[in-house]
Amino acid sequence: MLTDTRAEVLVFGDEALISVFGELDLFTLGVLKDALEEVRAVSRVIIDLQNVSFLDCSALRHIELAARARAVDGQSVRLDHASGIVHRLIELLKLDDLRVR
Repeated sequence: MLTDTRAEVLVFGDEALISVFGELDLFTLGVLKDALEEVRAVSRVIIDLQNVSFLDCSALRHIELAARARAVDGQSVRLDHASGIVHRLIELLKLDDLRVR
C-alpha cells in the first residue's frame, strides 16, 4: 500500500523537531530514519507524532533504538503528541526512556 508518509525537520540551534505525517510502519520507516540522520549532530530531538495516523511496533522499536544510541552520546530523543495507543504500547513494552508528552 502506498502512503504519503513524510517528515519535516526544523533545527533550532542544538535542538531539532521532526514532525511526522501519515503512517509510520516497517514500510515507511525510511522517512523517519532519514530525518533522524539529518539531525545527527543535535543534542535534543523531539519527534512530533500529532499527524501520524498509524504507528506499529517496528517504528516504535526504531525510535527506541535511536534514543538509546543517542543517549550514549549524551543526546536525547523524546516523543511529543503521541496518541493514547502509542502511550499504551510504550507502557507495555516498558520504553519509559522515551519520555512521551
